[in-house]
Amino acid sequence: MRTYKKLQYQLLDERRRISKPSMKLGLFAMQDAAQAKEDLRWGSNLKRIIFCVLIYFIFLHRLYKIQLDRAQKEICGAQETITIADQQRHAAEKEAAKKVKGASVERNIAGSGCT
Repeated sequence: MRTYKKLQYQLLDERRRISKPSMKLGLFAMQDAAQAKEDLRWGSNLKRIIFCVLIYFIFLHRLYKIQLDRAQKEICGAQETITIADQQRHAAEKEAAKKVKGASVERNIAGSGCT
């Protein structure tokens, strides 16, 4: 009977000894699988983040382009206004010069007594 019990204990010890590494291997395999899953999830999330950042920069680029176009239109409008004002000033100066010249001719005529 003692031999039987002793053999039973030895068998139980042997099973424990064998099962510990296999349990560790199973635990490591589960951890590796979880890590791989997390890596895939992180990779997928990273792709989503990069995609969102790319979309954001495209949006900003379009927004800046719209603002640039508006600013260029405003500059062109201001340049046209300056050109028109410059033309009007030039015409007014010519008109003023004609009036001054005409007034001075009239003064000369009036001063000479030739009426």
